[in-house]
Amino acid sequence: MNKKSNLIDNLEAVSGVFNTVDMLRADFGKSGRNMKEVEQQLGIRLFDCDENHMKCIYSLQKETIKENLNRGEKAVNIPKNDYFKEGKAVLIYNLYHKKYEFNQVKEIKGKTLILSKGLQNAYPDGSVIIAIRQIEYKRSTFNQVLKRRIDNGRFLPVLCNVTVLSITRFPNSLNVYYGIEVNNGVQINGYFYLMGLV
Repeated sequence: MNKKSNLIDNLEAVSGVFNTVDMLRADFGKSGRNMKEVEQQLGIRLFDCDENHMKCIYSLQKETIKENLNRGEKAVNIPKNDYFKEGKAVLIYNLYHKKYEFNQVKEIKGKTLILSKGLQNAYPDGSVIIAIRQIEYKRSTFNQVLKRRIDNGRFLPVLCNVTVLSITRFPNSLNVYYGIEVNNGVQINGYFYLMGLV
């Protein structure tokens, strides 16, 4: 009876790990989608990881700004778009002038986005605004739970009894190594590829 119970627990643990790996691949495969130039030219890390933590950013929608924006302004006019919503994080940048900043949509008035903070920089006509998605995973060393958060939402549990989480992005590579151990024994190791940065 005890062996059968242990076998069932191990099968559930393996299934949980494989489901989590599928989720990691789906989420992080989008890292930097439609934003490759931002990481290359502005140095913004669109995938980042350290011990027990990983985060990615990718584009939901990109729009070219068709007016000059002054420092301190909060209003940005864009074509009507369903991706730019109240509370949505945005990235505004200009590659030529090597300027960028993160902000948030406070409200929408017709085709005008009202940002939560005044712009820190001036941006010429032709600059870009992107509605971004941020996905973050963290492992609590206290209760050994791997949790996931989308944008500024709450961290929700993904996998329990995670005794080891190891994530490594190799320098100058789009390959990311992962190692997950559950219940002090069930281990899955492998790689995923940051397809969005290709």
